[in-house]
Amino acid sequence: GSTDKPIFFARKFDPTIDESIIDWIDEKVFGIDLSDSALYLQNFYHVEDNLTKLNDTSGALKSIELYARTMLVKHPKFHPVRSIELQQIHAVFELGIFQGYTFQYTIDDRNDFEIFVTQNAHTNIFSDSIKQFDIGFTIDTRDTVFIDRSRTFLDPVLVTVLFEWKSKKNEDISLVMKDPSGNIFARMSIENFEDIPIVDIMFPEITTECMIGIWSMDLVSNRLNHTLASLDFLIVSVKGMKKDHNNNWNIDIETVDSFWPIAGICSVRKDSNVCSKQEPKIMTIPLEIKDCDQNRWSAFYYDVKTNW
Repeated sequence: GSTDKPIFFARKFDPTIDESIIDWIDEKVFGIDLSDSALYLQNFYHVEDNLTKLNDTSGALKSIELYARTMLVKHPKFHPVRSIELQQIHAVFELGIFQGYTFQYTIDDRNDFEIFVTQNAHTNIFSDSIKQFDIGFTIDTRDTVFIDRSRTFLDPVLVTVLFEWKSKKNEDISLVMKDPSGNIFARMSIENFEDIPIVDIMFPEITTECMIGIWSMDLVSNRLNHTLASLDFLIVSVKGMKKDHNNNWNIDIETVDSFWPIAGICSVRKDSNVCSKQEPKIMTIPLEIKDCDQNRWSAFYYDVKTNW
């Protein structure tokens, strides 16, 4: 398919659902009940506000909308743009998991347009010899997908890792997979690798809530004991909430639908999983990333009229 289409298509705006989401955001921002008012983003957008402040919902949404609007104005399909008006904002869910937000615009009083914004999983490249490091999933026996920027896996049987060298080296390397608490869950030595190795790693069955959360995959040099590259991915489950014969709880999808909250756009939770949410204190450590609001989010665009 075309790469300019979103991975998760937004449904048509449903006031019975989306207005309650918008009202919830308004209530969190203003501290008052605005039920049924549908006070949209432009109603509390002020250029005098500090757009670099991303520690609350209002600041994060403003920064995202400003970036999305800038992308839209520069898009060759609409250039030059005489007027652009934000009409609606609503959340998009897939299998009960929050995927991102859509901003719906009217351009020059005639074109309806929508931008879908979703958070990227973060990848760190620490070695000049590594060109690419990514994780994907198989949609059938032929195609492996490495373009799902949400990196969200529902009850995976295996995950597929891809990495590419800028210059091939005879390096003794391993893939190290860590659970949300930072424990090493799997370590696989890579031998006789090709220029662009693709490695399948079997994933354990999800048997505890502590396995739901943000996992990490590291590419490690065994000789230097040095991490060449690392990435994060999200593991969730669609199992019902029930006890098994060992009296252990299985997972309720509603307990994990708040991962990657909009207010945490430029920060990640360390040791983030469902179990850590039950602790009285969860430390959030900001990431020092240049242009954070741009680098950690992707925007996908499509014409509302032709895709609904």
